[in-house]
Amino acid sequence: MSRLMTLLVLAAMACAQQPYSKLPRNYTLAFENDSVRISRVKYSPGDKLPVHSHPSIPTVYVYLTDGGPIRFIHKTPQVTIVRDAVKAGQVRFNRNARVETHETEYLGAAASEYLRVELKTTPGPPHIDTRLVDDADFPWEDPQLRISRFHGVPPALARPAILVNLATGSFLWIDPQDSRAPARPHEPGWFVLLELKTGRATPAP
Repeated sequence: MSRLMTLLVLAAMACAQQPYSKLPRNYTLAFENDSVRISRVKYSPGDKLPVHSHPSIPTVYVYLTDGGPIRFIHKTPQVTIVRDAVKAGQVRFNRNARVETHETEYLGAAASEYLRVELKTTPGPPHIDTRLVDDADFPWEDPQLRISRFHGVPPALARPAILVNLATGSFLWIDPQDSRAPARPHEPGWFVLLELKTGRATPAP
């Protein structure tokens, strides 16, 4: 990869740090390695978040609770959209072609929480946003990622993955090739599984 492209990627990753310093009550960095960055995001009724940015890399949203609508006031391009209410266990995968800079207004009557999973691995071809709502929508995959949702015992894994326990709102980074990573649990539960099908897109800085 060219030096220019590497610098652009690093600049985009720097933009992603903005929410942690500007909005610590809403954004918490929960985990980061060479493949993913996972943020825990919380909204309370009446929250209005000032302008902040997110990088132009593929991002998965795993909704841990039911959540009300959110109004996004985008700055570039200037457009306002409202994300509909969501239910716990739903997943959205934003293939994301540009840095997002926006304000947000939470319109729900009850608190909401989700995981924001930014993928540093090599993306597949561009595609529209994917919204996985019902059991029939799972599993879903593209060249970069496979997303499953299930009740039961997590399967044996051949690839690095993020296992989200929807009942507890917790998650594990699991890497079968890394003895330091946690082993998959053997107890049944309600899970979302994100399996990474490609390696890191750029060398670690």
